[in-house]
Amino acid sequence: MRKEPEVTQVEPQDIPAIVRETYPAGISLALVGSPGTAKSATIRLCAEVVAEITGDNLGFPMTVVEKKTSDYIRKKDEYGLKMYNTTYFEPEDFVFPSVDAEAKKYERFVIDHLPRRPNSLVSFEEIAKKPDLFKIMAQLMNEGRLGLDYFYPENTYTMCTSNLSTDGAGAFDFHTDLINRMMILEVMPTARGFCMNHKDELHDSIMGLLKWFPELILTFSSNAKKKAFASPRSIWNLNKMLLNGTDFMKHQDGQRMMSGLVGEKFTQEYRAMIRAVSTIDLDAILSDPDSHRDEIQRLKNDRSNNGKALICSILCHLAKRVRKNASAYNNIVKFMEMIDDEAAVTFTHMALKVNKDVEKQPEFGRHYARNQGFYF
Repeated sequence: MRKEPEVTQVEPQDIPAIVRETYPAGISLALVGSPGTAKSATIRLCAEVVAEITGDNLGFPMTVVEKKTSDYIRKKDEYGLKMYNTTYFEPEDFVFPSVDAEAKKYERFVIDHLPRRPNSLVSFEEIAKKPDLFKIMAQLMNEGRLGLDYFYPENTYTMCTSNLSTDGAGAFDFHTDLINRMMILEVMPTARGFCMNHKDELHDSIMGLLKWFPELILTFSSNAKKKAFASPRSIWNLNKMLLNGTDFMKHQDGQRMMSGLVGEKFTQEYRAMIRAVSTIDLDAILSDPDSHRDEIQRLKNDRSNNGKALICSILCHLAKRVRKNASAYNNIVKFMEMIDDEAAVTFTHMALKVNKDVEKQPEFGRHYARNQGFYF
């Protein structure tokens, strides 16, 4: 069995900056990685970059439009985004032969859904699941042409996405001619990058859990057949349910719903985190931290799974206290700093999420001045 093509791992949010270099040079880009790692979402971000560059070159701003029909006529200032799931395509869906016996003429017609007007990003999704299309993809990516007389219009850029053949998602190895016609990047998300990219959109419990358990950003294993797993996509869907008010701890089917969405490992750590706060008397510690220095020191030094779960639980619980009373932040952040600066920074982010008036508190200015270097 051949090895996977050699790839470079990169976080989703870093790819648009790479496209700023590959697009002007006409180098096609393939994004490969495990399911749910934001490959298709990243394509849409890249389209914004390509539209910006094209607009600068043409002398007017351009807006990205994503239309699924081939008969849509774009306006002058619209940059097209065409995304095709190649799983459902056959070679004849791109180009097919035609023989005119009377005229003794042979032609190969390219179908209408490929760009006919300038200024488009074309993305072929799930490309490695359809090896029959590899030769077609290789010609489009390298030469920008297909058949006998089809050529990409001006300012057309090609990208593609795929799972790895080792993911158990039905993908095959790329052929070498295709590999050599594009840049291949493996999309590998991190908890830090995910939280930075969605810092104002995440539920406080998601933010806290990923801070102390960053490995939960992707629990996919090709050996775990037919089981749900955590990924940026599934965590984002969980986040939407939490923001919509779903209480997975109180709902009678909460554990089943969460396990079915993000898998058992993520679910177990999340539930342990929420429950952990019941093991300590937070009010007593906050009212007289000096008398509880030994307990605070234990919190600070315990880096076991249970210890991290307890800190996460404390963060989530205390963040709720500033929802209606922003001034509560002043006392709580001092307590969090006794644990460590990162705990204080994470708490501050959670507090800001639920109450923007935290920024007006006297302790916020002091805290921010000390901790600008932290990613939260």
